Amino acid sequence: MTTTTVTITAPRLALPARWQEAWLDWVEERSGLHIRETRLHVLESSLRERMAATGAETHEHYFQRVAVRGDSRESAALLDRLLNHETSFFRHTPSFEVLGQHLIPKLAAAAKSASPPVLSFWSAGCSTGEEAYSIAATAMDALGAGPVEFAVAGSDWSEAAVERARLARWSLKAESDIPEPYRERYFRRVRSGDPSVEHAHNGLAAAPHPQRVPPILAPRLRGLRASVEPHPALKARVRFARFNFLDPVSYPAGPFHVIFCQNVLIYFRDRLRVEVMANLASCLAPGGYLVSAPGEVPPRSIPGVKPVWFGPTMVLEKDPGSRAHPAAQQWAKGEVLHAK
Repeated sequence: MTTTTVTITAPRLALPARWQEAWLDWVEERSGLHIRETRLHVLESSLRERMAATGAETHEHYFQRVAVRGDSRESAALLDRLLNHETSFFRHTPSFEVLGQHLIPKLAAAAKSASPPVLSFWSAGCSTGEEAYSIAATAMDALGAGPVEFAVAGSDWSEAAVERARLARWSLKAESDIPEPYRERYFRRVRSGDPSVEHAHNGLAAAPHPQRVPPILAPRLRGLRASVEPHPALKARVRFARFNFLDPVSYPAGPFHVIFCQNVLIYFRDRLRVEVMANLASCLAPGGYLVSAPGEVPPRSIPGVKPVWFGPTMVLEKDPGSRAHPAAQQWAKGEVLHAK
């Protein structure tokens, strides 16, 4: 029996200047992403790949389909190919140290008198979920068994990234980014690939005392892929949904006590960065904090918040006497994430 392999080859079409300009404008209008000259090769390779996948023979045909007729599925596929999903657990360590040692204790003290006593966090631009779970692990560790509960929202433009975040399973390589205390308390190793074997293996791993793997399972376990995932108690605190930085209506319900938005807006033009950060700040609860990457946004250009320094780390604090955004709605632990 002969097996034939069919390979789809992307058309090697140089990107004419007029189409380059048209695509750059369309991408920025839809996502805010400003593709710099040094990354034009990414745009061109993405277009070649998607044109080959859809059978489009010319840039005009593909542009008509995506930008003119508005094929939403193909638009999402192209933008997902263009967006940078680079992320990691506890990516900027000083930010998480400030979160656990300063922000959460202060917010928790005020939340004890609230009804319900719940702190809400948002990872805006969460990619595949590592940042959201870093926030959740930090919050669980800082709050302990006290009366204050918490919930974490994670959102991203990419549907594929959001689905991976919901799965909440990462390669063992990612484990090295998790500080040892958090790794031991809030994450675990699993093996995946064969559902029946995986279930049996997870049952052994979750037992109160370590158990020897039965000989009948050992050969099959060796063939499974090892990965890391959050413990169920941590996973239950986190919800994910799609959103668009440029569309405040798509933002998750708040108000939020802490919003993380790091290493995302560096891909936006300066004017748009300030606009988006102002929209995020409007979703903060009074006295809440907006945490960006160092140097990502000029701190004094965002209305409604002021810079606060913890050593070398700066966060933006909302005036405790201000009002929450009129469209914001408080959401409690375990509630399914929804748009405003």
